[in-house]
This record gives sequence, C-alpha cells and structure tokens, in this order.
Amino acid sequence: MKKAVVLNGIDRIDEYFESLDGSRIGLITNPTGISKDFKPTADILFERGLLCCLFSPEHGLRGGVTAGGHVSDYIDEKTGVPTYSLYGASTHIREDVINGLD
Repeated sequence: MKKAVVLNGIDRIDEYFESLDGSRIGLITNPTGISKDFKPTADILFERGLLCCLFSPEHGLRGGVTAGGHVSDYIDEKTGVPTYSLYGASTHIREDVINGLD
C-alpha cells in the first residue's frame, strides 16, 4: 500500500509560484511556520521576492521573546522585512499596512 504524503502549502510553492509572482504578501506566522525541511516560511517567501511584511504573535517571529514579554513592531534581522506585532500595544493590523498587500 502506498503511503499518503501530506504537504503544507509552502512545500508546494513551485506548483503555484507563477500565480503569486509579483504579489505583495504579508504573512502571519511564528516559529512553527516551517517547510518539511524545517526552513521558515517567511524565509522561503522572502527568497522568492514575495514577502512585504510579517505579522508576529506573542513570542515574536523567530521565538526570541519570552512568554508574556512585550513585542513591538520591528525589522526582522534575517530578511530586513517590517514585522508588525500582534501582541503589542495593538492586536489589530493597521489599515495602511493591509492596503499595501495583495
């Protein structure tokens, strides 16, 4: 019997990249957002030129903030992409940020 393989969308990016090419994507993610090869989804989208900004929950994009710690907006050191906190002063995504995304 053949084993079924379940892949996350990021693991199938080559199949749908053409339809995303040129898009401005904002990604809500955390340290668990990874490919089957344990590569962060944010890094994959950035390398493809699709990532405009990130939205991060309590522990920050890369998990470096302790539980309950204050997370403010920042620039992700690895990609240089603006990262907006969903666990800081506001838990809402600003309209001006959303309007710049596809």
